[in-house]
Amino acid sequence: MSPLIDPLVTFEENIPQQMMIEDKTLTEQVKLIQELEPDKKNMVFKMVDAFLT
Repeated sequence: MSPLIDPLVTFEENIPQQMMIEDKTLTEQVKLIQELEPDKKNMVFKMVDAFLT
């Protein structure tokens, strides 16, 4: 392994702790969207897709 990459993948000294990164407001919004009627839910996802692409 490369001397630069080796410490990043072997974790000989400090083993990283598992962490969960979560945007709670986004998660809550997606849960609310999932509760919509199918046609309204599809419209929301189409609008989001249009903004992102």
